[in-house]
Amino acid sequence: MGLVNMLGIIMILGGAPLVGHLADLSGTFRTSFVLLGGFSLFVCAAVPFIDNDEPILSTA
Repeated sequence: MGLVNMLGIIMILGGAPLVGHLADLSGTFRTSFVLLGGFSLFVCAAVPFIDNDEPILSTA
């Protein structure tokens, strides 16, 4: 849970300046939000392909 909180804070602190930088490069906020939305969709689509090799613990 700490990892999720840490990554959330990083995205909050890094997301706003990234949107501003993309808006400066493209000239509109719409383009920057569309690019970040596309990146988010890409990450969501890639999640099922993450290999999870955690051992299964028996409860016996």
